[in-house]
Amino acid sequence: MDINVEKGSSGTEVKMIIQGYESATARSLSNKDAASGKFYTDDIAKLAGKCVDNIKEDFLNVLQSKFTEIVNNGRSLYVEFVVAPDATINFQSEIGDDYDLLSELIMEWLKKNSFKNYAKKGGSTALKIIYDDVRIPLKRQDDGTNYEIEEFGKILRKYLRSIGVTASVEYPRGQMIITVLPNAPK
Repeated sequence: MDINVEKGSSGTEVKMIIQGYESATARSLSNKDAASGKFYTDDIAKLAGKCVDNIKEDFLNVLQSKFTEIVNNGRSLYVEFVVAPDATINFQSEIGDDYDLLSELIMEWLKKNSFKNYAKKGGSTALKIIYDDVRIPLKRQDDGTNYEIEEFGKILRKYLRSIGVTASVEYPRGQMIITVLPNAPK
C-alpha cells in the first residue's frame, strides 16, 4: 500500500494505492487508487479510512474474481529454463532414440502436466526457454492440500532426469528457474 498525504490551503487529502498479490507467485490480483477528498483536518487516519471506504467494494470484488479465476484456471507461474555455461547439451540437442529435441520434450511435458494443459511459451533459444504462463493447480486432487510450486518443480526435475538430463531447480519469488547442469549426458 502506498500512501501520500497532501496538505494545502484548501485542506488535507490522503491518496493511496491498495494492491493485492498472490504470495506464491507474486502476481498482482487487484490494485486500486483512491483519494479521500480535501478536508480541513489533520486526522490522517480518518482520511485514510475514507480512501478505503471509497474503493473497498471494487477492490474486494476484483480480488474475489481473480481468486475464482485461479481456482478455475490454475495458478499462473513463470518458468525459465537455462543451460549452465559449461553444460554439454542445450535445448536444440537431440535426446533419446526418437531424436526429439530437448526443447520439444519439455514443451510436450509441460502441455501434458500443466493444469488444463495450459503452458504458454514466451520465446526460446538454444540456451534459454521462457514460458510466460504455466498453470498449476491450486490444490492437490488427492487430498485437497495446497499444491506447492516446489512440487511441480520436483516432478519436472525427475522427468528431466528420466530422459538423461541433470538439472537444478530454483524458486525465486513468483517463478521457477530450471538449469541444465554441466554433468548432463549427451
